[in-house]
Parts: sequence; structure tokens; C-alpha cells
Amino acid sequence: MTRLQIHVAAVLVTTAFSVSASAQLVHQYTFHGTGTVVTDSVGTVNGVLLGGSTLDGTGRLELDGNDYVEFPAGFLGSQASGTFEAWYTWTDVSVPNWPRIMDFGNSSAGAGAQGSGLTYLALTPKSVDSGTPTAAVRLMSTGSSTKALAASPAQLGVETHIALSLDATAGAIKLYIDGVLQQETSISLDLTSLVDENNWLGRSQFQGDPGFEGSLTEFRVYADVLSEAEVAASFAEGPVPTFVGQTYCSPSVTNSTGAGAKIFGIGSPAATENSLVLGARDLPRFSFSFFIVSSTQGLVNQPAGSAGVLCLGGAIGRYVGPGQIQQSNLAGEIELALDLTQIPQPNGFVAALPGDTWNYQAWYRDSSPSGPTSNFTDGLSVTFN
Repeated sequence: MTRLQIHVAAVLVTTAFSVSASAQLVHQYTFHGTGTVVTDSVGTVNGVLLGGSTLDGTGRLELDGNDYVEFPAGFLGSQASGTFEAWYTWTDVSVPNWPRIMDFGNSSAGAGAQGSGLTYLALTPKSVDSGTPTAAVRLMSTGSSTKALAASPAQLGVETHIALSLDATAGAIKLYIDGVLQQETSISLDLTSLVDENNWLGRSQFQGDPGFEGSLTEFRVYADVLSEAEVAASFAEGPVPTFVGQTYCSPSVTNSTGAGAKIFGIGSPAATENSLVLGARDLPRFSFSFFIVSSTQGLVNQPAGSAGVLCLGGAIGRYVGPGQIQQSNLAGEIELALDLTQIPQPNGFVAALPGDTWNYQAWYRDSSPSGPTSNFTDGLSVTFN
């Protein structure tokens, strides 16, 4: 499945992901929206963002070490087995031990408070045991925890997929990094023994552990154990895409499909990451199309006899290099991964810099009762940081 297909699926349904027909995805958090409510797009258990941070509508949850997400007590219900997975980017340059990606359980200080961890189901990008990502599970308030360790240290500033499964039938936990099994460890109890009173993303049951600094792009919980192949497939498909930019000049003029074509961006608005994909949908099938770009917005009706509206002004560049002029597919879609260091302009290429705003649109061929014509999508404005 391509990123474009994932996006279109996300538009048509609430979630864009399906490992298999048998997998029981019970909770999914994509961190879209704004404010402090972290919406469960599959189940009914919403979380709340505490510590002063808010969602900004990009689908990326930024945590500064003081912010965290809290889910209600009893989050796991009666499930004995489960799989927990997240896409995270860790950015703490001090590289501490035991910051928590997730920590479900209870502490000696009671509900809502850190103390000493009594029971917990935890994932961290670095533990004192190995200096690598670690799953730590303790299902009784006495005794030591059961751990599964990754083979290599976490990469700072790099989005990473991490997954933990607890199989009550097999009596084992498994840790995966980027779809690859790292370690399997035997365990005697199951999730029904966990006291899931404090259910946190970005915060530990232990008061002395640091908060998580970085970002999360998605968190999922399954009520069963994903196979190794299913975890690998989940990593390969990736999280629900992060939407980038704001559309304007909408709706676009209706084309021969009976709809107005739409533009969207997925990826990252960080200029240095150079990770932005443009897509357009609701195009006529097999129509020749390309994207255009300008630092200036405009509004020109039916330019050069087109049926649509040009939403760009000033100096306009065209993505018409090798492989950039495209023919829409059977679903009426195109996509293009941009090189932000090579933005076409009439006098040559320029690079996107933090603070710059660039505006995008797609031009495409179409037909009308009076003969061949052309049209445009709506516009997309992206401010880079």
C-alpha cells in the first residue's frame, strides 16, 4: 500500500490500517485534531494530554519531558494478551535511561501519581540494562520485571517503530524494532494481573525516571498477539500519514468526474527533514497532470481558457522534470515526493528554508462537452519550520 492509498483510505474511513481480518485492533491514536483530547479512532477510550502541551492538528504529538498522555483506569479491560505498538522519535540529547514511551500499571503513590512502580507494562528507548530500547513487564507488586532488549541503541531524531506483544497462551513477551523481532522472553502471568490504574504515554510509574522528550505519530493496542509477519507488515505500511499544510481556494471547479479535484500533503513540514509528498485525488482517470508551486497565492479564473481557477500568483514553478509529469491512475490519483532543496522557479531551483511559505496546486487535462480542456485542484499552503 502506498502512502497515497493510505491517505485516501484515511479520508474515506476513520482508520487506514488493517494487518489482517483476524487482528483485533481495539484502540488507535493518531494525534490529529487540536486541543488536549487524544481521540481513540477505533474504540471509545479517549486520552487527555497533560502538562501544558496541546495537539496542533499535524498528527504529531510533541512531548518536552513534562507533557504526557493519560488514559482512564481500567484501559485494558479483561484482555489477557495484547500487542502494543508506537511510532516515536526520541530527541533528548542528554540520552537518559528509562524515559517512557508508554507505561501502563500502578505506583506506590496511587492513582495519577508517580512513586515506585508496583506493576507495569512499559516501553523505553533506553534502559540501564542494555542501553537499547527495552520492554519491561512486571505483573505483580513483588519480584523483578521481565525484560526484552533490543540489539542496537535507539537512533536520536529518527522515527522508529516499536512493538511489544504479551502472549498469555505461549507465556512470552516479544519486543520488535522496525518490524524485526529483537528478543522473546518467558513470562508466567498475563495482562489480567496488571493493575492498569495509571496508563501513560511519555511518563513513568517511577518518580525518578525522566519524561519522554520527542514526538509520537501513532499508538495502537490490539486485543490479541500479532504474528511476526503482521508486525513486519505494520512497520512496512507505517502510521496513518501526517497531514501537512492548509488547503485554500476551495472547492475547486468540478471536472468530468462530477467532483472537484483536491490536493493534499503528507509527511513533515520541517525543511531539514526534506520529507513532503504531494498528492491529488478526484482527477479524471488517465489524465496528464503535474504540480505547480509559488511563494505567492493568487486567484485567476479560467486562465488561458482553462475550466478551473489558478490559485497561485507571482513567479510560478512547474514540476515537469523527469518523472514529474504524471498520468492519473484508475482511482484518479497522482503523488509526487518533493525535493525541498530543488523547488522549481522560472529562474532556476531554490531551497525551502525554515519560515518559508510555499503554495502548491495541480494542473491536469480534462474533457468537456465542447472538447478538450484543463483544470486545477484547490491550493495547498505549507509553512516550513
